[in-house]
Amino acid sequence: MQLKPTMPFGSLPVLEADGVQIPQSQAIARFLAKRFGLFGSNDIEAALIDSYMEAFVDLRSGLMGYMREQDAELKKKKLEDYLSGDVVKYTTLLEQNLAKNNEGKGWLVGDKLSVADVQLYYSYFLISSFQSDVLKNFPLVAGLFERVAANPGIAEWVKIRPETAF
Repeated sequence: MQLKPTMPFGSLPVLEADGVQIPQSQAIARFLAKRFGLFGSNDIEAALIDSYMEAFVDLRSGLMGYMREQDAELKKKKLEDYLSGDVVKYTTLLEQNLAKNNEGKGWLVGDKLSVADVQLYYSYFLISSFQSDVLKNFPLVAGLFERVAANPGIAEWVKIRPETAF
């Protein structure tokens, strides 16, 4: 692709804001979250949101390893290991953490939607394309997933977004 070599790190995505190119998806997510009030109400909430965002990067990294595997047998094994290992581990921890905030009836951090909640939605949206019932044993995480999905802006984007691998 001819565009990539002209980008700050030679890759995409890049967001241009106020005449400045901002590379890297997580940096872009944080920038937009801060700009639109989705990064918590104070420094502690921001740090917790940031930690969840990093956890979701870790969670999705196992899926990326599966998707890059070329050998069919290894690919199948990697997916099974990922779904029964990392996904169960992270989802169990999320379930426990959610229970500590408004008994799991609200958000990951604080009392309003944050970019961490959106990242949870995105992560399990991807994972559910490989295991549709991934949240069946995790009612609090499933509830949060549904609350995020019901957000009008997110629901509208899911309806109109182009089909992509991610």
